[in-house]
Amino acid sequence: MIPKKVTSKLTANQIGAAGFCTSAIIFALCASRLLSPIYRLCPLPLIRGIQLGTGLSFVSKGVTSVLASGNFLGSRAPGLAALKYWSDNYIIALIAFSMVIVFYPRKRLNFTAIVLMCYCLVIGLIAVYGYGADGGGVNGIGPAFPQSLMWSNITANDFSVGFLNAGLGQLPLTLLNSVFATSKLADDLFPDRPQPVASISAVGMFVGLMNLIGVW
Repeated sequence: MIPKKVTSKLTANQIGAAGFCTSAIIFALCASRLLSPIYRLCPLPLIRGIQLGTGLSFVSKGVTSVLASGNFLGSRAPGLAALKYWSDNYIIALIAFSMVIVFYPRKRLNFTAIVLMCYCLVIGLIAVYGYGADGGGVNGIGPAFPQSLMWSNITANDFSVGFLNAGLGQLPLTLLNSVFATSKLADDLFPDRPQPVASISAVGMFVGLMNLIGVW
């Protein structure tokens, strides 16, 4: 994730170019297996610190979102007007926190995540059908494609500015958080399986390829 203070100074093409360059480098390093020696030399406390920092960041954003809702039982507004209040309120936060504590020992099947995902999916579907992206309803659910691709007007300057100002600094953070920490987390969740459960090369190639395709 590129910091907001950095992206606010860049154009959409420069941000996309930064993501493309970072993803291409990660994909190339993992495909050539050049990251494996670096991962073996990476101290475990560093990876644990990345995992802890990421978790605390998510907790902080969740608490901020719930407190910003300013309501305990949702809104008394009729119909879909109350829906946005039920996406974040104190009751939902307390239920989610209780489920995390109760089901935490069941690491292999994260029941809490499944329930919350279904809840968010239902809220999202109702919101889309009720409001739509532009305030009106939608006719149905189906594939959607961008009106224009970034390739159509991107320039070499976008790549140089984007990579030097955002992509270069993002590269080590993505490697540590999205690749190294994810591979280690898989080993922690499935200790009885042959290690590594998800190799650095496999995780890195997936992350790199996903962003190479999705950035456009």
